[in-house]
Amino acid sequence: MKGFYIEVTNNLLEPKHRKNMGLAVWEFLWCLDKITKIDDDEVGWILGGKPINLKDIADDIGIHEANISRHINRLEKKGYIKIIHTPYGIVIGVFKAKKRFSKIVKPRCEIVKPNIRQYTDDNKHIISLREEASQNFNKKLFSSFKEIFGYSPIDGETDRLKYPRLIRQKYGNVDIEKALKWAFNLRSKDGVYYWRQNKIGLNKVYYKILPAYLEEVQKFQNLKRLDEMKKNIFKEIPKPTSDDMVEEAKKDREFKRGCG
Repeated sequence: MKGFYIEVTNNLLEPKHRKNMGLAVWEFLWCLDKITKIDDDEVGWILGGKPINLKDIADDIGIHEANISRHINRLEKKGYIKIIHTPYGIVIGVFKAKKRFSKIVKPRCEIVKPNIRQYTDDNKHIISLREEASQNFNKKLFSSFKEIFGYSPIDGETDRLKYPRLIRQKYGNVDIEKALKWAFNLRSKDGVYYWRQNKIGLNKVYYKILPAYLEEVQKFQNLKRLDEMKKNIFKEIPKPTSDDMVEEAKKDREFKRGCG
């Protein structure tokens, strides 16, 4: 197995870190490997601060995005990393980063001053793209809600500005339209359509519908993996051949004859 070394101090072996991280240690090691910049506050930025998607981590580690999300949130909650939500994904910083980089020092004559004007223009362009992505997300959220439920969210003016931003930050990678359709068709044990009883707002979408939807998705993924495991197990069990069956019947007759 070829690859690059990851610098990790032996403090990671302390019981408190094992208890705090659990299985999230794999995502933490992935973060350490992807640090390309460390700022003056000793925060190591994944890919230099570039927004990433959970799929990027899932493809490398080989587990489902829902598990990645849970582990990343655990690392943030326990104070190992910081997460910044953007319209294009999440930016991850690792606290107390110690990674060493090989430095190539250019001769003094080759050092060029940065183009401040170009930097400002690029910043404006990034902000413009973020605002456009935010507007597109909000437009899709409100149109999907009205199309599925048949009315606009009943939130007040303040909440109509607040909750789209919260939903975009926390659930930006979720198919909102699919989640709303799931909620609209959800029935209780007595056959009552739960979310059709009263008109709702985006606060219910944020606090109730989306967490419940993700929980159902996780259950479905677990059942799917269980079915695949069962199929693999049955594949490994060899089927008896006709010769095996004849031999087994012969042994059975001999056993009965001996008992008689």
